[in-house]
Amino acid sequence: MTESNSSKPFSLPSVEDLLSLLSKLNSTVADIKDDAENVASNSIKGVVDQAKRSVESTASTLQTIQQSLENFNRVALRVDKLLDDVEEPIRRLLGSLPQQPTKQKDA
Repeated sequence: MTESNSSKPFSLPSVEDLLSLLSKLNSTVADIKDDAENVASNSIKGVVDQAKRSVESTASTLQTIQQSLENFNRVALRVDKLLDDVEEPIRRLLGSLPQQPTKQKDA
């Protein structure tokens, strides 16, 4: 039985082959670089958009808090005025009532 050896003996690549390989490698590296820049750019845009939404949300929340405090202040002023209106008549009414003696506890 005879063996057929179809493999070629090792030979050094030609200069043209090396230049072609380097050109393909350069193109691949450039594509990878472009892809990385696109991913980074999109990531930065995403972070900036999220920060913008956070600032807008914070501003809206602060505006709601301000409105709530203004409402609370108006209620406090109304209650204060109401107390001013009824406090003196109640004091006069209580002053005109006979005082009941308080029981003292044995010591």
